[in-house]
Amino acid sequence: METFAEYLLERDLIPKGVSQKLAERQFVRDPISIIAVGHGLLTPTQIDQILDRQRERRDHFGEIAIELDS
Repeated sequence: METFAEYLLERDLIPKGVSQKLAERQFVRDPISIIAVGHGLLTPTQIDQILDRQRERRDHFGEIAIELDS
């Protein structure tokens, strides 16, 4: 399974340099959901859907976001 950053990079939603920085960071201060909404990649409604599924299945946020986009 690809990472959420790889998914965004493949679709040209983030520049290559950004995905490299995300991969190198050990900590992300803001939740990925806040970052995604802030950049217009996901809507608050989509975030709610992802979080609901995450509570049910305990999958990673990015995995669910990719699945919902498929």
